[in-house]
Amino acid sequence: MPASTSDFPSPPNFLFVYGTLRTGELRHHMLAAARILTIVPAEVAGSLLDFWEYPGLVAAENGSRVRGELIELQSFSLIADALDEEEGPDFRRELTDCVGLDGRKCLAWVYRFTGSTEGAEVVVSGDWKARRMP
Repeated sequence: MPASTSDFPSPPNFLFVYGTLRTGELRHHMLAAARILTIVPAEVAGSLLDFWEYPGLVAAENGSRVRGELIELQSFSLIADALDEEEGPDFRRELTDCVGLDGRKCLAWVYRFTGSTEGAEVVVSGDWKARRMP
């Protein structure tokens, strides 16, 4: 778990989402119980893999970045267990340094993919929503 100087209070009620939990995506509704306060475009270090129905964030040593949304919640703890269960055994929740595209930095929860990467393609843009655009 990386340490970070944060512009925001701790413990983190921030969640970085990059796939099906993003605004307009299939599982975004799961965040409602925690009461969304703000949503800011943001990015974290890593590579994004496309498993077709969902993406997976993995570590990258090449300086690549993954784009998504930094979501401030009134209480992340209200949904943590439900999200952990929904993400399943191939994803591990951890804290990561996150940078909003407005320049603010914080420590945010993220679900990092830990399963088999066989058959997955790298999303070169780092943005899952833009993965199949011409």
